[in-house]
Amino acid sequence: MRKNILLGFVSLFFLTPIFISNLSSMKYFSFLASFGKLAYLDLSNKPL
Repeated sequence: MRKNILLGFVSLFFLTPIFISNLSSMKYFSFLASFGKLAYLDLSNKPL
């Protein structure tokens, strides 16, 4: 599961220019915040 989250972050970095060019910055940052929250919740539920 952690591999999937890392993959998500990597693809997010690659998609960042596309998001910035296509969406308003508020929409992009709200998406980023919700994605980060989901990843944090998923990681906090799993033991290291």
